[in-house]
Amino acid sequence: MNLVFPGLKNHYGPGVPLDVHIKVNELGEFEITAADQVMAGLANFDMELWANKADGTREKAVSLTLGEVAFGFSLIINDMDIAA
Repeated sequence: MNLVFPGLKNHYGPGVPLDVHIKVNELGEFEITAADQVMAGLANFDMELWANKADGTREKAVSLTLGEVAFGFSLIINDMDIAA
């Protein structure tokens, strides 16, 4: 996480566990491409990172709203097993 949010490690210390809370506000514009078996769409979501401090308390470290995030994935189905 320190690569994405520089300073977390310096502020909370190394090895402090972070809880990740994600709230999906909207999913849409789904697209399925048969040629390469890719499913895609757009998402809008809120994300919070909560630091679990050494004294047993939790503190909100990061709060973000991300809109119009494009995502894509493939699913491989083999018998009854699905892999993403």
